[in-house]
Amino acid sequence: MYCKLYTIDTLDEWKSIYIEGIPSVDNYNNEWADTGFVVFSGDLPLAKWLAYKNPYHTIESQVYIALGYFASVYEESVMQCLFECTKDHYKPQNIAGFIGPMNGSTWYSYRFKLTGNDPAFFLEPQHPKYYPMLWSQAGFKPNWHYVSAKDIDVQAYVEMGAHRVAALRSENVSIEMASLDEWDNLITDIAEVSLKAFKNNQWYSPISIDRFTTLMAPMKAILKNGQLWLAKQDDRLLAYFFAIPDLLDQRGKTMIVKTIARDPGCSISGMPSAMAYCFMAQCYSLGIEKVIHALMFQDNTSRFISEKFSLQTQSEYALYEWRYPMT
Repeated sequence: MYCKLYTIDTLDEWKSIYIEGIPSVDNYNNEWADTGFVVFSGDLPLAKWLAYKNPYHTIESQVYIALGYFASVYEESVMQCLFECTKDHYKPQNIAGFIGPMNGSTWYSYRFKLTGNDPAFFLEPQHPKYYPMLWSQAGFKPNWHYVSAKDIDVQAYVEMGAHRVAALRSENVSIEMASLDEWDNLITDIAEVSLKAFKNNQWYSPISIDRFTTLMAPMKAILKNGQLWLAKQDDRLLAYFFAIPDLLDQRGKTMIVKTIARDPGCSISGMPSAMAYCFMAQCYSLGIEKVIHALMFQDNTSRFISEKFSLQTQSEYALYEWRYPMT
C-alpha cells in the first residue's frame, strides 16, 4: 500500500480516479486546490482527498489546510496511510493543522453527518456512515457542531407573522415575499447582505458578487416552489429568509429553511423572526406538513431565531480538526 501525490498540474488525473463503491463527483471546486492524495494497493485506488490551501482558513494567523472530496474504503490502515502522507507533505510548510471535510470553503459542501435516523433531505451531507469513525481513528476531533431540526406544528404560527409585520411598520420596514420574476434584480442585493452577514463566521472566505451569483444560479429553478422573504426599508434590502422545497420528499410536503441573513449594520430588531413567522403561515396555507431548519451552527443567529419554534432535533453534524503537536 502506498500514497501518491498529485500537484496542481496533474489534478485532472486525480479527479479521474474513483474509489470502488463510492459515488463519483462531477464538479469540483478548483479555487485554492493545492495537492491531491490517493492511496493505492497495487493499481487499485482505496482512498483519496483533495487538500486546499485557502488563505482565509486561519486561526490567530495560523494557516489550516482544508481536506475535501474525501472518499475511502472502510479500513483504518488505509486512512492512516492517507493522513500520514498528507501530514508529512505539509509539515515543512509551517501549517498549523487540518480541517474537514470541506471542499475548499464553506460556500461548498462541508461537514460530516453524525446522527439522525430520518430520511436524508435535499442538500444534506450524504456519505458512508463510517467516514466520521475513520477520521476519529486518525486523530481528528469534531470541534465545530451543527444541527438540523424539524417542525411539524406548522399551524401554530399562522397568526404570529401578522403581528410581527405590523410592529415593524413603525420602523418603516416592510416584509414581503418575492416572486421568481424578481430574482435577477434581487440577487445583487442578496449577495451584498450575505457577504456582510457571514463575514465573521468561522472559516468564512470572501467571494465576489459575481461568484456568489454564479453559485446561487441553480437555486433560481428550485425557488419556483420555494419562498424568498425580504425585509426592506425604502427599497433597501435589510434582511432575507430563503427556503426551498425538499426535492427528496416525493409527497412535496416538506420545506427546508436554507438561509436567514440580515445586514449587521442595521439595528432594527425582529426582522428575521417576522419573516420566519410569515414563512410558516404561508407553508400552512400550502399544505406543508414539515419544515426543516437545516445545518445550523450551534452558536449562530439562525439557530437562535429557529429556537423560537417548536423544533425537534433531526440530525447532528460536525467539522473536524487536527493540529500538529506544539514543538
